[in-house]
Amino acid sequence: MTNTIEDILKSEKSGNCSNIKISPSSRPQLLRAIKDEKQTCEKQTTQEFEQTVHNAKHKSFVKCVEWTQTCDMEELSNTGVM
Repeated sequence: MTNTIEDILKSEKSGNCSNIKISPSSRPQLLRAIKDEKQTCEKQTTQEFEQTVHNAKHKSFVKCVEWTQTCDMEELSNTGVM
């Protein structure tokens, strides 16, 4: 079984990593750093997703505007769309 550093820090045992020694005073700091890194990564992923959605909406809006500008309104009104 493979242990991650986070597993070792939480369990306070070295498991199959007996050569790893972590001082008790640095253990909470390392756990906090791992937690902060995960939250930052999740936040960045959420922001990237929101930006992708925003870009898609904007592109759709622009295409819709371009389509209406190139349409013949009289012909379009005969189709029942307007």
